[in-house]
Amino acid sequence: MFTRHRGVLVSLITLSMFVLFFWKITGFLAAGLICAFALLAGRVRLRDAALVAVLFGILLALIEVSTGIVTSYIADVLTLVRMNSGTLLPRVAQALSINFGIAAALGLLIVALLIAGRSELRRAFADVLHQRSTTSVAAFLDRPAFWLAAITVAGVFFETQNTASQAMIFVWPALVGALLTLPAWTAGSRSVIVIATLVGAVYLPPAVSIIERAARAYVGGLRYVPLEHANLKTLGAVTTRPSVLTRSAVMTEVYTRHRSAYENIAALDELPGSALYSDFDFQIAYLQTVDRAIDSLHALEAKNGLRFNTIMSLNFTNPFSWLMDREAPLHVTVGADPFRAVPTPDSDVQRAVSAVDIALMPTCPPTNANSRLLALYSDGLANHRRIKLDECYDAFVSPKFETLNQ
Repeated sequence: MFTRHRGVLVSLITLSMFVLFFWKITGFLAAGLICAFALLAGRVRLRDAALVAVLFGILLALIEVSTGIVTSYIADVLTLVRMNSGTLLPRVAQALSINFGIAAALGLLIVALLIAGRSELRRAFADVLHQRSTTSVAAFLDRPAFWLAAITVAGVFFETQNTASQAMIFVWPALVGALLTLPAWTAGSRSVIVIATLVGAVYLPPAVSIIERAARAYVGGLRYVPLEHANLKTLGAVTTRPSVLTRSAVMTEVYTRHRSAYENIAALDELPGSALYSDFDFQIAYLQTVDRAIDSLHALEAKNGLRFNTIMSLNFTNPFSWLMDREAPLHVTVGADPFRAVPTPDSDVQRAVSAVDIALMPTCPPTNANSRLLALYSDGLANHRRIKLDECYDAFVSPKFETLNQ
């Protein structure tokens, strides 16, 4: 939006796109939409775009040659696209509904900017029809209304896979651009007031929300207590309210006493509560049960004089391999959401699963997602023996540990 120095601009775009490519592929695609508009609007020259593409390609080639990760990563991305191709439109509707206030204000602001600058817009459009050149097209497009429109489209697309945690804040630079150019081309003070008000309607709600939540987190955090643990490393660097610790303990007790009830809920392909994974007590209980499971694993190893070198988790994430300085199985999906992100395992995946020393399945509470993961990897675990590791974890032990005693 603001950089004019060629070297800085090329470096920023190259590094930003490189980071986004591996960090959040939908962020990379959204940024690509913004970059494409920047090229059309003349903010990025064609030769600079070509230089960015070359530099980006060189960086990817270096990583591919040294690790081979790029082609595998692209293959996984394409697999996820195929798995989720039918969910884009519903997620667009979801993204718009979650961010309706900001999206509506942006729509009104774009219309207000176009109306306020209609005279200049008509002249620029006439130049496009007359000259039919890339320069005239760029002059027509390079204005705050179209920048905001492009970034809004990119933002809504990004939010389809991000579920509101980004809160459309990357429209803020375009809002600043609109305010900076406002006095030069608006039709009068009334337009200035309307546009400034709409800019505030876009900017202030998320800004106020962020400030409010940060303040509440800081003030509330003064009364928080640290999570006690023995095995979680920096994963356990958590503080919470004493009441959450109490509820976590109570709910863990409920999960263990009434496991069959929660198994029945999972069998119906439902969660115990629609916001289960967002509940603070569930998150704290998860960390506590992982901590205890590691103690149970160490005790099991000591009792039998063995070591589980490869550990798998039938859950969304697998912290055990890192926390215990062990290995995780190759080819197995991380961020394992069986509804959206785990393709049907092929022979390579099932062989990798069959080779794991132990696979862990959380049971506080049993969930439909974990049951689906078990079904997906059932062929690879067919010869593993299922045991009760502790009150909140079952384990699938490799047949090579046939003499293992619980």
